[in-house]
Amino acid sequence: MHVDLPWPARNLHPNARPHWSEKARSAKAARFAAREMAKPLGQIDAEAIKVTCIFSPPPIRRNRDADNLLAACKSYFDGIADAIGIDDSKFQHQAPVWGIPQKGGNVRIILEPIDSWEQIGDVAARVLASIPVPRRGAA
Repeated sequence: MHVDLPWPARNLHPNARPHWSEKARSAKAARFAAREMAKPLGQIDAEAIKVTCIFSPPPIRRNRDADNLLAACKSYFDGIADAIGIDDSKFQHQAPVWGIPQKGGNVRIILEPIDSWEQIGDVAARVLASIPVPRRGAA
């Protein structure tokens, strides 16, 4: 499941310093857009959601910070959470992926439901991998 959204508005970036009312207007518009685009997904019944963002920036020669882009997408995550009926505190954000630059930019948010048993399996695998295995003949 995925949702394609436009590049986040300039006012939503953490380093921008807009007037509070301009930022609130941009955040409301972004949340509404994300909710409308995610409505076709319907309600999702899962313990948690694995969220991966693919950022396809506008073709402008500029270095971008992935952490700031994730923060700029906060309203998108809130809107998606409204549409699928899961609190956004249950989102497990993965490392962002950089896509091919596109005119105007694009953010693809990929959602993967996670059952509680999958989470337990991941933790168990990490614990088992961290246990040192004695080598044969070693004392």
